[in-house]
Amino acid sequence: MSQKQQLKVFVTGPTGTTGRTVTAELLKRGHLVTGFSKNPAKYGTHPNYTPVSGTVMNDLNVLKAVGNNLSKEYIVPLLLTPKS
Repeated sequence: MSQKQQLKVFVTGPTGTTGRTVTAELLKRGHLVTGFSKNPAKYGTHPNYTPVSGTVMNDLNVLKAVGNNLSKEYIVPLLLTPKS
């Protein structure tokens, strides 16, 4: 039987409705998750969860966060467009 691979995943919006579900499932499966949002600590604590604070509305925040996490195998963008 093959051993499951532990993935490194960068998730934007881990505290939103969809992001919380995706992040919880990734953690449940034993993956390492970096959560990027305005208040990523709002997700809670988990040994495999690393919060990174920022906003996708600021290009520099996104570039800095992604740049610091280029070792991640997957980047999961969970974005909604702002209401007009």
